[in-house]
Amino acid sequence: MNSDPRLAIRDGRMTSFQLMVVLICVVLNMVDGFDVLAMSFTAPLIAREWGVEPATLGVLLSAGLVGMGAGALFISPIADVIGRRAVVILSVVIMSVGMFASAATTGVLELWLCRFATGLGIGGVAVALAVQNILGDLFASLSIVLDKPFAVGDFIVVDELRGEVERVGVKTTRVRSLDGELLVFANSDLLKSRIRNFRQMREHRVLFTVGITYQTPREKVGAVAQWLREAVEAQPRTRFDRAHFKEYGDSALVFEVVYHVLDRDYNLYMDVQQAINLAVFERFAREGVEFAYPTRTVHLTTSAGEAACGELRLGAGA
Repeated sequence: MNSDPRLAIRDGRMTSFQLMVVLICVVLNMVDGFDVLAMSFTAPLIAREWGVEPATLGVLLSAGLVGMGAGALFISPIADVIGRRAVVILSVVIMSVGMFASAATTGVLELWLCRFATGLGIGGVAVALAVQNILGDLFASLSIVLDKPFAVGDFIVVDELRGEVERVGVKTTRVRSLDGELLVFANSDLLKSRIRNFRQMREHRVLFTVGITYQTPREKVGAVAQWLREAVEAQPRTRFDRAHFKEYGDSALVFEVVYHVLDRDYNLYMDVQQAINLAVFERFAREGVEFAYPTRTVHLTTSAGEAACGELRLGAGA
């Protein structure tokens, strides 16, 4: 890595965060350009008439810019509560009062407050009218860069969509889905959604159930939980949690098993689950325990009033 910052700037590629900072500075300078130009003509007169020091004059010149930033951050969001029209009217009133009051000021503090109020109104109007969505995406991009809910290369799930993050831009984030298509999310919409980041997952928690027939002898029913535990503990990189006879199902005695795969790799998780399924299948076959599948008992009555009972089994073995 270059220790000379000049070489790093010359040879390095600008990141999305750096481009966003430059864009924000350009926009702010465009909005504030006329104001600074006007003050450049009036500043010498103010300094001479009021005896203002250069340092104080710099603070005075920055009041409008500070006001615009405050208006963009604190006034424009009120539009979500009271409506955009009301915020625009409020901002125009604040801006107008600040502009007209500036002509009547007799001191530095009064002029600073008037310029701040003018900038406050300008910032509120600009964001509420024209650039609210754009700045929303920019601030969302900044939040992603600083807070890092995900990074390039992470596998994320957003609602029903999932894929690997390819690029985090100033306005949008691009995700490559499992099917190969490119998903493009607006940064502001993305942060409003619930994001699941699988790259940050340290291990898989797995829950599965097994059903056996009601005809299984009592002593073997009591042993099934231990058999399931042995099948899980025989696999490497797993941590057994529990195995219980959970409930009496419609067609089966249901056992529930919970364990952890000590790796975030999905393929490893599937390999482990497959090995456990095969081990359980072999153990049940050896012990003479049958897996349950849906069954239904049907009672029939003949015209002579004789009752008959038959069992209807639904499944591949029927």
